[in-house]
Formats: sequence, structure tokens, C-alpha cells
Amino acid sequence: MKELKLSDLTLEQKIGQVIMARGYRDTEDKAFLLEMIKKKAVGGVQIAFNDTYKDFIREIKEAADYPILLYNDMERGFPKGQQIPSAIALGAVNDPAIAYEAARITAIEAKAAGMNAVCGPVVDISCPGALCKVHRTFGDDVATISELGCAMIRGYQDEGVLVMAKHYPGGSDMTDDPHIRDGVSWLDEQELLEKDLVPYLDSIRNNQLSGIMTGHVMFPKIDPVYPATLSAKLVSIIRKQGFDGVMITDSMAMMGICRKYGERDVLGLAMAAGHDLILPSYRLSYRESYDALMEAYHKGVFTPEQLDAAVSRVLVAQRNAQKPATATALTEEQKQLMDELNGKVLCATTQDGCSLELDSAKKKLFVLLCENEFRAENGDSMEITVKGGRNYPQALQLKARLLEEFPGCEVEIIQEFPHSEHIQAVCNRANHCDEVIFFTFVVGSSYYANESLTKRVEYLIGTLHEKLAAIVHIGNPYAVEPFQGVKRLLIGFVPGKCETYAIQALKGEYVPPYTLPVHFRPLEK
Repeated sequence: MKELKLSDLTLEQKIGQVIMARGYRDTEDKAFLLEMIKKKAVGGVQIAFNDTYKDFIREIKEAADYPILLYNDMERGFPKGQQIPSAIALGAVNDPAIAYEAARITAIEAKAAGMNAVCGPVVDISCPGALCKVHRTFGDDVATISELGCAMIRGYQDEGVLVMAKHYPGGSDMTDDPHIRDGVSWLDEQELLEKDLVPYLDSIRNNQLSGIMTGHVMFPKIDPVYPATLSAKLVSIIRKQGFDGVMITDSMAMMGICRKYGERDVLGLAMAAGHDLILPSYRLSYRESYDALMEAYHKGVFTPEQLDAAVSRVLVAQRNAQKPATATALTEEQKQLMDELNGKVLCATTQDGCSLELDSAKKKLFVLLCENEFRAENGDSMEITVKGGRNYPQALQLKARLLEEFPGCEVEIIQEFPHSEHIQAVCNRANHCDEVIFFTFVVGSSYYANESLTKRVEYLIGTLHEKLAAIVHIGNPYAVEPFQGVKRLLIGFVPGKCETYAIQALKGEYVPPYTLPVHFRPLEK
């Protein structure tokens, strides 16, 4: 394998080197992509973790005789390997050594699979009502975010993985999901430097941050025309602070960018703004992305000098990402540490001096939330929500566990959007019980448009407030902000794992030592 030199590259190769290919759409597109890799005209490839990902990585490696970048998000660890706690769970643990180890674990497995770059960590700041962000952040305290973010960056880079911290420049007051619509932040440059950019600045000073991913957020007080991805003003802020690593755009498939600028024209505009790598829309083939960027170059949308500067940084990133990992496989101790944390990280609060342990003398009704299902005519069921919450079979397993652990209790399973019969059944059963305990969840994901409990569930919980003894919630903490005054509130972050420890806590067998890394707003009186 030979490192590329800028002076040896043709225009065709340079244009290809600033594109992070989104895999391939079909066999024809795959053949073209592999041919362009053989020509040294692809900067990197996003690896989709499907059943053929190993074969695809092998084909890329066979075609590339230069250090091409291979990446994916890997926010919960290497997708085909060890799951690490979510960022918000790591925020609750608040231990830089654990964050560092989580990154190392991910990097070791990624390197073993042939990959060398990660799109992370997320160093955004959480805020109430934010979509597709809260569970991916370390919390709402910038000092904690910076400390944990820097620890993960060191962990990745110590194992030879290129980091692309995201989503620059932040927008801690922005709640919209750019996957769906334009996000707007009203912070000015000084406010960014004093808050949102602190994790980047600290890492630049301490870790030699290797990469940054920009987000599709408007900052009207800085650039009233373009979002950060297309704004030379916003890109230049971090450059003026001494950052000389690679800058990549977020996906150009998001509605927050392509709805206004289109999927093709946006590629050249991002280069003109000062980016080094472009992440095109997955709806475009590699050939279409390449042709669109070449066309923009010939139209003068970005200059030869800008192209050369970008390619130079990409070549440095490729070279740095060739450092071998310190290990080729995880130890059992590393696996055990992550597995335990995935379940044990619970944040608990109590009111009125009560303990977490439920009163064994009282008759209990447990209400379990599960994902909505669609019943097809043939009787098969299909999830209509993103998997990752609590499906019906999982709810049945939890029900069996509760019936075993709390003899004499009753259990009712309802859906996220409960039918009137579900609600009626819960109310009827509650009349014959002393206290009610809800097991709720809210999954955070792109294109969700809402990350709160449904109004039906909120109304039901509020209706039973006099008998409400506890809420065990998994996922976005802000979803249970309206019920922060409940006697017992337990918040975890990994469905299917945290419930076990929550049951132990309600039996008085486990006291969670963790603190919720976000702050609830005071309830209106």
C-alpha cells in the first residue's frame, strides 16, 4: 500500500478523493465505485452493516492500493460487535476512564474488521425538546461533555481510528431534527466559542483532534443565508482557532439541506464553504455524486486552490488512519464491563423521604408500555416504529418476570398509542390495587418528529396520580419531565437490559449510584 501525493493526482482523482461514498445502490453502481477506487478516485466509503459487509470491505481492500478511509457512525460500538453504553448513559456514569475504554473497544473491533474511521463522538449539548439528539449526547453540562468527549477522542485515536466529532458548530438551543426540517440556532459567534465549541477547542488543544463533521443548522446571527454545512463564515470559526484536521459534511440526504438546495448542487456549495470531504445523499449513486461535484468544479463553484487544500487534508487523514490498533480482539474483562454498564446505569430519584423499595404489603399493578403493531390481513404483525423500544414478546417476558418477583401483583400491557380498551382495562385494574407502577420508554431516532410519551399515555399516568408509586422509564429522560415529582423515578437507557436492575431497585436489592446528566425544568405551578 502506497500513500498518495497531491502532486501525482489528476483532476479526476482529486474530485473523487473529496467524496465519502455512501456504499452502492446496485451492482452497476458497485462496479463503478470499485473501478474508481482502482483509479485512486475515492476518498472513503461508508460501510453499511448488512449481511455482506465483510465481502464488501474485502473487495474494497483488494481494489485500493492506497489508504482509503472506511467508516460508519458506531455510536453504540462496532455494530457487529460489543455494544457500548449510549452517550447519555456514559454521561450518567461520568467517568472519563470508562468513556476512553468504550472508544477503545469500538476502535479495536472496527480495526479488526478493516475499518479505520468513526463519525463521532457526538459532542452536542442536550436541551429539552430536542429531537434525534438527547440520547446521543453526554448531557447538558458543557464541562462534562468536553471531558468525556475528549476521553473518547483519545480512545479512538490511540487505536489508530480517525475521529469526526459532531455536529459542529452545535446549536444548544436548537430542537428541530435536520433530518426532517431546517434547524435554527440563535447563538452568535462569541456564545458558540464560550459554550458549544468548548469540546472542540479543548480537544484541539489536548488531543490534536483529527476530524470534525458539520451539521445542517442555521445560525442567522452569524450567517443569515447559509446553514453551517454551506457557510464559509461558520467553517472558518474553528479554522481560526487552530483546527487543521479534516472537515466532513453530514449527510446531504437530510431534508434540512436538500429540500432547499437540492441533492446535487449542495455538493459543490459545501466544498466552496471549506469542507474537505463530502457525504452525499444516499439517494444518489456514486457516479451521480461524482459527476455533480465535477460539474460544480467546472462551473467555478469552488476553486482549484480549495480543492487542493481539501485533498491535502484527506491524504493526511488517510495516512493517520493507518496506525494499527494495540489489540486485534477484546478481552473478556472489556466485554463484561460494557455488558454490565448497559444494564446497571440507572438514575433514580425519590420524593417524600421514601426509599426505592416498594412496600411489599401493598397490591401492585404494573403497566408495561410496548411498541405499536400493525396486524396484516394474514395475521402477521409488523412494527411500525423503529425497533429499539419494547416489542410485545419482550413485554410478555417482562410481565412474567414481574409476576415472579412480585407475587400477587397484576400486569397490564398497553401500546404506545393505547386503544380505549387498553386504557379502560388499566383503570379497572387500578381500582383493585393499592399502587400503580408504569414501565415506559421513548426511543430516540431520526425522522421521529416527536420524542415524548403519547398524550394518551401521559393522560393515563396523570389520571392515576393518586396511586402512582413509580415510573421506570427507558430512553429520552425529558419524556418523563412532567412526572418528575413521582414518588420513585428510575431512568435507564438500554431497553431489555435496564429493566432487570430496575426490578432489583424496586425490591431494595440495588441502589443506582448514577446521576441524571440532564436537568429538568421546574414544573409550572
